[in-house]
Amino acid sequence: MPDDEALRARTREQAEAEAAVCAVMTHVAVKAAQVVKQEERANERPKPFKALILLALTGLNLYLWLADPKWLHIKAPPAPTYQYYQDGWKMAAYMQAQRVEEFRRTQAKLPARVEQVRNPVRGVDYRRISDQHYELTAGTGPARVVYDSHEPLHAWVGLSLVRLGLLTHGVGR
Repeated sequence: MPDDEALRARTREQAEAEAAVCAVMTHVAVKAAQVVKQEERANERPKPFKALILLALTGLNLYLWLADPKWLHIKAPPAPTYQYYQDGWKMAAYMQAQRVEEFRRTQAKLPARVEQVRNPVRGVDYRRISDQHYELTAGTGPARVVYDSHEPLHAWVGLSLVRLGLLTHGVGR
């Protein structure tokens, strides 16, 4: 009988050990099954993010093409007036007059031709009238300007400097 009891005790111990191992293995199997289910759900779930972005961009493109929104239009700047061109030609003639006057100070006479001055301004015609008198012409049409050397140069070009933004209230920028 003692062998029977020892055998039963050993069988009981084995059964308890098997039950513990079985419980652990069952727990591991349940966790593994949960992980597999989560992976399957992640793969099954559609990814709406890319579809939503594509849909939003398509909608925006259709709106821009078909609705022609006002906020998208860029207004062209107004065309310059003839006064703007005239002021530009006055500035060119002013620069040429400065070079002619520099030549007169250094050489004590007016140049016979415009090519004699340092860096003549293109588009400005020079005409020597006498030994102390000359005329500068620039531009064409209504924007044409004529400077006579008997006029004070700063008075002739003054308002143009202000309109072009080169002078503000008499003070240079």
